[in-house]
Amino acid sequence: MNALGNLGASLLYGRLARRHRPEPLLVLGAVAGVSGQLALLALVATAGAGLWAT
Repeated sequence: MNALGNLGASLLYGRLARRHRPEPLLVLGAVAGVSGQLALLALVATAGAGLWAT
């Protein structure tokens, strides 16, 4: 399953890299990474406070 995800992401990135400059793609990736980290932090913080985030 992981190999299929890597294959799909590589194909998608190849198409995106032909159409766009790399800088906006890097910014988009950084924003997605930070927002995922903040979502995980919020999940851990609310679970630690006795709130269930489902």
